[in-house]
Amino acid sequence: MHPHVVICGYSHHAAPFRTTNNFGKEAHLLRLQTEGKSVVVVNGETVHQREGDLLVIAPGDSYELYTGDVPSGDYHLAVEGDEFVGWDERLVHTGVDVQVTTIWQYIILERRRPRDEWNEEVIAHLLKTLLLFIDRARQREVAEHTPYIVREMMRYVEQNATETFAVADVAVHVGLSTSRALHLFKAHTGQTIVGYTHHVQVGIAKERMMRTDHSLQQIAGAAGFSSYTYFYKIFKRYTGMAPGAYRLGQKLAAH
Repeated sequence: MHPHVVICGYSHHAAPFRTTNNFGKEAHLLRLQTEGKSVVVVNGETVHQREGDLLVIAPGDSYELYTGDVPSGDYHLAVEGDEFVGWDERLVHTGVDVQVTTIWQYIILERRRPRDEWNEEVIAHLLKTLLLFIDRARQREVAEHTPYIVREMMRYVEQNATETFAVADVAVHVGLSTSRALHLFKAHTGQTIVGYTHHVQVGIAKERMMRTDHSLQQIAGAAGFSSYTYFYKIFKRYTGMAPGAYRLGQKLAAH
């Protein structure tokens, strides 16, 4: 089943502007600030968006947008589907990447065709490409603004995620105290070292679900989890789905 694009467009506001939208209980909303700045209130929480910030709003969230006297421009996209399952960041900085905005424009143009000329498969592929470009832009921004010592900690976690190690081991690897390592890692990645380890482990588990016929218990152990119960808890936290349901869904999608 292809994702359903509810709305996709570009907006520019030269004067103060306010809007309240509800895109339904099933749609995720993406909003990329490409010019100026704005204030978005999501479920009563105020989020300040500046140029290059991407805001991800989950289905059912309340949403209010305010722009001030400074001109404001943004690309926005509301889509129903499971493409955003596992996205646990509300606001990320991707920069204004020309590849991202170009693909966004292609989706806008495709949606402007007469309804009977819409090609859902084309839109689905464009959407997938857009999300890949967004992820790459986000990773590039993280790399460019992350100190070398933090990247070294990230690499240590990635290389040892399937083994048992302590946060202190990561700190020793880069020559820092545990408290200093924890502070730097959190400040520059927005995640704890344990949280990033889980992120990597869940990614390993997903790949093995797709590429092997190993049992979920075997995959849990191979991904570095000490027990299936703990694996189940962490996997569901990061993906919103139980491991078995995720694996079945991926297999059905592949066919």
